[in-house]
Amino acid sequence: MINKFIKFFGPVVQILIVIIFVIISLPKDDEFSLIIDNSDLNKKVNTGSGLFVSSAIVEVSEDDILLYDEEKQVIAEENEKNDNKNANATVVNDYKVLDTFVGTLTGYGPDCAGCKSGKTSTGYKIAEVIDEVVQPAFTITYNDDEFGEVRILAAAYAKFPKGTIIRVTDFELYDEAFIGIVIDTGSTMRKAWNAGDVWMDLLFATENDPEIKQFGIDKNVKFEVLRYGF
Repeated sequence: MINKFIKFFGPVVQILIVIIFVIISLPKDDEFSLIIDNSDLNKKVNTGSGLFVSSAIVEVSEDDILLYDEEKQVIAEENEKNDNKNANATVVNDYKVLDTFVGTLTGYGPDCAGCKSGKTSTGYKIAEVIDEVVQPAFTITYNDDEFGEVRILAAAYAKFPKGTIIRVTDFELYDEAFIGIVIDTGSTMRKAWNAGDVWMDLLFATENDPEIKQFGIDKNVKFEVLRYGF
């Protein structure tokens, strides 16, 4: 009886053992194989899960690869440009811009009409006075503790109190922006601000400075306030 059972079921048991071995040998859920045929640039991806295996063919042409490389190059160049912009912005924006105005910029000297002291309205001496005649300015800058050497500006104290730091851009006389400090004022500036306009005066050595005559009245100049007052 036992011999008959073994004779009948023996092959079945062997087949079952082979099937179990095959199942164990199959790839798990997280396993996959990637086959690349370099001759025609076709990619075949096989994914397996248990007894079930699926295949997908993805066609990749040479043009696709070239386009991909070009896109990577463009992205790299854009990233480099952005990095450069950020680096430049760090240098320019060491100080927070508190307010921005667009207005008029003119030039003046210590020998302007009504100017007799050789000093700004804050008492900062900029020129010598000889025989009641104001001489050309021996300085047109001010040494600020925080911003260093900056140009002297006249503005309306009602809005820009003494010691206000201004970054001036879009000025036709200079290609680059410059920083100035408000330590002077004048009736033109005050009247302009009372009317809601911004008008500033930039100090030069003398009223006869050729640069003053060169730009005359420059409108649409940008004034960025980096500090209000001292």
